[in-house]
Amino acid sequence: MSEFAFPGISGTYPVWVRNNTVAEVVNGLLEHGYEGAFVVTDSNVQSSVLDDGVTCPVFVCEPGESSKSHERLFELERWLAQQRANRQSVVVAIGGGVVGDLAGFAAAVYMRGVAWVNCATSLIAMVDSSLGGKTGIDLPEGKNLVGSFHDPASVVINPRWLSTLSDRDLKSGLAEVIKYTVLLDAKRFEGLESWISGAMSRDEDTLEEIIAFSIKSKASIVGGDPLDRRGQRAMLNLGHTVGHAIEAALGYQGMLHGEAVAVGMVLEAQIGEAIGFTQPGTSDRIREAVRAAGLPAELPREIQIADLERAMEADKKNVVGGVSLALVPSIGEFGVVQNVPADILHKVVTEQ
Repeated sequence: MSEFAFPGISGTYPVWVRNNTVAEVVNGLLEHGYEGAFVVTDSNVQSSVLDDGVTCPVFVCEPGESSKSHERLFELERWLAQQRANRQSVVVAIGGGVVGDLAGFAAAVYMRGVAWVNCATSLIAMVDSSLGGKTGIDLPEGKNLVGSFHDPASVVINPRWLSTLSDRDLKSGLAEVIKYTVLLDAKRFEGLESWISGAMSRDEDTLEEIIAFSIKSKASIVGGDPLDRRGQRAMLNLGHTVGHAIEAALGYQGMLHGEAVAVGMVLEAQIGEAIGFTQPGTSDRIREAVRAAGLPAELPREIQIADLERAMEADKKNVVGGVSLALVPSIGEFGVVQNVPADILHKVVTEQ
């Protein structure tokens, strides 16, 4: 088992990769000096990961993006108040990206900020969303438009929690792993096949290797730009401007986050090629990689292009005059955020 020091807003915080039960994590926090622990999870995780040893109060939300709402946030804040959580308490998120975003944002604003710990139970949370301190909820106008940077006191990852994860959700997490290789490691990109097969067979050594690679990759980017203000961290949005727009255009139904990001990486590479920034053929190589992971590489047939373009135009990274996209010159070559005119976007997405 491993420990990593992840760069935060002020200093670092530990990311533990080890085979603890949830009860062991919670009891350890109470022994550490917190006055009370308040668990936030969803109904799927409650039935598969929470063990009988968890005796602290538990808030259960519905699984899925719909729980990242003002209504659910307000319900959670009231629950914390009713349970008499205070500034010496700790909020413990146990779940995937939705639970982490919701619980982390609640911890950020409850009593102007209380401690929280993120126990990541999905692959996409283990390799991406639990790392970096971003928390938030959605608006009807777009994803993650309301939120805060609030670093967790620690992140806990137990690869064995993936044993109950569906194959589809596991593949969704692999999209973020592919993203890191596209950004940082051309050699690893070429060897993705062994990782994909090992992950899908739930091989523990392979999963630990994937998780460690992802933690180190994200840390190397976040460390120089923890508040996402210098442009470096924005490269982690590779595939996400289009991906988030796909999710919004579909009403957050029908596609998982990683599936949308997979399509987004292919489309954004095509856009990069169209403006002469990305090496020709890069989008084909990314398409092959996401398909090898069992992920979609094309827009869903039911999507309305006008809805997709409207959602891209509402992306929070945009500046005046176009849509901001994270683009790479080639596989393994770190890129920059480019402002792309709307007519180029329209041409690529309509011809896809």
